[in-house]
Amino acid sequence: MDGWSQIQQVTLPSVHGQLTPAITVHAFDDQQDLLWVGDESGRITSLAGVDLRRYTSYRGHPPNDGPVKQLLFHDRGVISVGPKSVHLSGRTGLAQWHIAEKDMTDLRCMSFIGKGSEHLLVAGCQNVIFKIDVSKGRVLVRIPTTEEYTAVKTVGGYLCAASSRGTIDLLDLAMLQVNATLNTGAASINDMDGSDKYLVTCCWVNHAQGTPKLNIVANVYDVSRKAQLSPIAAQSGAAFVQLHPRMSTTCIICSQHGSLQTVDLTNPAVSLSQNHTPIQSHVTGLVLAPSGEAMALVDNGQYIQLMAPSLQVRFAKHTCPPVEWASSYQAADPVDVDADIPLNWIGMPYYRDRLLSAWSSDAIYEVGGPTAPIDPEVEEKAQPHGVGMWAPNPKKVRRNQRARPMTTNSTEKAAIAAPKFLSDQAKDAESGRNEYLKTLEDALKETVLQSATSSEVPTIYRNVEIKYSRFGVEDFDFRFYNSTIYSGLETHIANSYNNPLLQLLRFTPLVRNFALHHAAADCRQDICLLCELGFLIDTLEKADGYSCQANNLLRAFSSMDDAKAKRVLEEYSHGNSLSEMLQTSCGLFLEHITQEFKAIQGHGDNFENALALDVSTNQRCVNCNSKHDTHSKETHSVLHYQNPNQNPRYRQLPTFSQILKNSVQPSFTQSRGFCPTCRRYNQVIVKQRTIRGVPDVLVLNAAPKSKEAIQYWSKPGWLPERIGITLDGGKFTCFEGEDLRLHLQKGAYKLKVYDLVGVAADITSKQNQKSHLVSLINVAISQTRPTAESDWHLFNDFLVKQIPTEEALRFFQSWKMPSVLVFQAATSRHGVSDSWREDLDASLLYDNIPSNPRVPDLCETLDPSLEASFAGSYVAIDTEFVTLRKPEIDMKSDGERETIRPAVDGVGRVSVVRAEGDKEGMTFIDDYIRISEPIVDYQTRFSGLEPGDLEPTSTPYILKPLKIVYKKIWLLSNLGCIFIGHGLTKDFRAINIHVPPAQVIDTSKLFYTKERRQYLGLAYLAGELLGENVQEGNHDSIEDARTALHLWRKYEELRKAGRLASALEMVYDKKKVEAFRSAKRARDDAAGLLGARGGEGGGLEGRLTPDIMGRSGPGTPLRRPHGSEYFESPLR
Repeated sequence: MDGWSQIQQVTLPSVHGQLTPAITVHAFDDQQDLLWVGDESGRITSLAGVDLRRYTSYRGHPPNDGPVKQLLFHDRGVISVGPKSVHLSGRTGLAQWHIAEKDMTDLRCMSFIGKGSEHLLVAGCQNVIFKIDVSKGRVLVRIPTTEEYTAVKTVGGYLCAASSRGTIDLLDLAMLQVNATLNTGAASINDMDGSDKYLVTCCWVNHAQGTPKLNIVANVYDVSRKAQLSPIAAQSGAAFVQLHPRMSTTCIICSQHGSLQTVDLTNPAVSLSQNHTPIQSHVTGLVLAPSGEAMALVDNGQYIQLMAPSLQVRFAKHTCPPVEWASSYQAADPVDVDADIPLNWIGMPYYRDRLLSAWSSDAIYEVGGPTAPIDPEVEEKAQPHGVGMWAPNPKKVRRNQRARPMTTNSTEKAAIAAPKFLSDQAKDAESGRNEYLKTLEDALKETVLQSATSSEVPTIYRNVEIKYSRFGVEDFDFRFYNSTIYSGLETHIANSYNNPLLQLLRFTPLVRNFALHHAAADCRQDICLLCELGFLIDTLEKADGYSCQANNLLRAFSSMDDAKAKRVLEEYSHGNSLSEMLQTSCGLFLEHITQEFKAIQGHGDNFENALALDVSTNQRCVNCNSKHDTHSKETHSVLHYQNPNQNPRYRQLPTFSQILKNSVQPSFTQSRGFCPTCRRYNQVIVKQRTIRGVPDVLVLNAAPKSKEAIQYWSKPGWLPERIGITLDGGKFTCFEGEDLRLHLQKGAYKLKVYDLVGVAADITSKQNQKSHLVSLINVAISQTRPTAESDWHLFNDFLVKQIPTEEALRFFQSWKMPSVLVFQAATSRHGVSDSWREDLDASLLYDNIPSNPRVPDLCETLDPSLEASFAGSYVAIDTEFVTLRKPEIDMKSDGERETIRPAVDGVGRVSVVRAEGDKEGMTFIDDYIRISEPIVDYQTRFSGLEPGDLEPTSTPYILKPLKIVYKKIWLLSNLGCIFIGHGLTKDFRAINIHVPPAQVIDTSKLFYTKERRQYLGLAYLAGELLGENVQEGNHDSIEDARTALHLWRKYEELRKAGRLASALEMVYDKKKVEAFRSAKRARDDAAGLLGARGGEGGGLEGRLTPDIMGRSGPGTPLRRPHGSEYFESPLR
């Protein structure tokens, strides 16, 4: 706080000649340079800029409700809470909604449930907490509580709630239940603030005489560990606390007399600075601006003191547009017009904004039409009834339908017709109707496309959405959108905005090789992004064009603490730009995989050198002239753009190479920071960088936000496909185009040439769609066959299409801008290696830790001396699932149900059985999986898993991480094992692994005929062919795996004897099928399970859709049968 001073002092103006009201709360806006103030009469006022000029003032709460207690900020405006109501108004004062319930009696505080959440928790000194949907302005849930809360703050994944008794309850954000309680030893809490994982409180304690006084220490807590840290001593009393928004461990303590103390939480015994404000009376409030550049204090004289280091400060967290003031109207001078005055003498106004008549078609869409007139036949037959009239339906149109008089605009014509579901295609194929569009190319031929101009988004770049039938996501025709050999990634999982980054890493040979080698090594970390990346790359390469999902990798990414702290998870994004989130996510991802490779391989410097820029920075303090050097490895660089009009060196627009050179190694930079010699913050530090080494993989964050940056990228051909870099005495130089060709001819410099692997681009659609990210990748670089030609492909999630080079490298100001660029050294072009297959470490398969200690002999571990060869060996497998999220079902106006979001299953148990040898039928893998997400349904009847079996605190089993269990299956697949099971397509999809068809024997498909269009269940086949009664009670994965093995043996016996056709006729006998269905229905009725969700083995109705003629690979997988389809509610 050294160098800070008072730059402004104001008081609230009186309203209607009344006395100045008492200020009860004040807060800085995080999106505008505004300071908001709430008073005792319920009025809310905003003050703009460092002048604190009055901007807006409105009444948020009735005067008799009491004072304004707290202010929060949202994209839509300002949320305020009073004792009896909650209010949202826009920043210009227009009311959005107002909530006042009967059980709102003494509200005190509120907090969002995580950053980016639309849900708000409001609490107070009452027995109810309210959960409010900000977007809809209504109360969602009332949560009863026994505590009275005076302040709440979301910190480290918990809602920290200060009670009136002086304790702090840590509430779990998912269940909103008290997880732990922190005892402060105080009578009550006056103020508290938190950031990342730290929470700091200022408390009232009881004096010896019984009167309360402010404690002379501020308590500090680590919320993640639920532990108290060393307190902060404040001799004048700790009244208010604020954590610095940009330095998460720095906090400011203020006393009632205006003494300010700055402390680092990691070393609270030493004060960084101590200041005293010029306030003559008691301080009643302190807030710090989101930018960290200003601070506002309020005293009991109702004066607002603004403090800052200079007059050039901003309040908002990021650079924001200036506050929009009401424009003043200036009347135009009158002009007399007669027949003698030419019309060109009459001036026309100058328009700064584009006229409505000049808007492109993509910015115009229908908003509805006038109400259709009543049909004359209805009017003629209408009869009075009550307050209205009724008439018979003439049945000219369907119920709740009317003719649409408006013509379809070009935007709708340009959309891609969605493909039919696989189940519908199978029915059409059987009946001889093949009129549906089979590929994206067919759809584009029939689509009315407009040229890819600078304002309109081409069809293939727009958002692609998954449609869900009653068979789930497996029934969606992903192959319609991709006819290439390169697989896309699906979007129905959280944080799938990272798909373009994952595709870029996949097609970067060096990263690909390192990831697969690491996955093949003996890495047993519970969470390892590099292992998950290797698994995903292997799956994508084996899928041969069929869509995949990065579910396991993104779940691991979501569990990282720094991902939550840096707000790169969708649940915490709070409307942040996807492009900015991807750039931050890219840096986190590269840092993590570098450390993970180093931790296991032991020689991770090779990987770090391949990814990181080696930088030495000389720092000089202007105050004491001391110098010191720092050394760092940077896994990615950020491009910085200069204004060419302000730099005399640029006679024309700078090239990409010039921008890259100035970004990686600027001449010098100047900023304020900490000087170890002066031992003071806020010193002017001059930095100069020296580049000691360049990596083989160069990752760049484009970050084109300024007008200059957009001007560069909008120039055709500005991004080169190849660049050259030289290092001469630490000086970084970059070349491209003709300069690069000449330097290569001369050979005067040691030039390192880089190829552009690809670009992750931000697509800003204007057709009523949200922005999304795509990747444009030159797949020729990762091909094993050497070629100098480029082969660019667009990866729009699961839409993959080959595009020309010019289109890939062309950017448009209005809809396509780059986010992340990846270059790789040309010497590593076509450097794809499969040597990792020879280095597979199978030691994990011989792990002898049983999952079921109660029955240790149930599973016999593999013997490394006798069972070391896996190629061509047979194993039987079965998996059991639990439900993590129920489906969201919407009821249409015509009565049809539409799946908005399908159910999400998690793997709960995996069992693998030997299928040959002396120990045939003996289990060697039987793992129960630890699941971090809440389980909403164990499906005990069909999974055999009881509630609590997968809970670490109550399970009788030894739970194992999903990654460890997954790797066992992945090792068996890559070692050449052949899997036997019933309905394996969905099992492998849920596990998120792709096993080549040659290594899969699915007994549901062995006993299947296309004419019947019906897959038979495991229990039915076992009863008819084997004479065995299985799945009588709860399912058991070991029993199901062994039964599948026996069915395969029976199939081979029937096939060799020539009796397979007659056996199929027998098992498809209609009377037997109906008898089995009736018996099964009776058992379910007796167990009270009619309508419960089923598993794959119990019934007959597996997938009702056969494979489509002419298609190979996975179609609609075997569907788990249902007694009747399960819906929690027909309405969302």
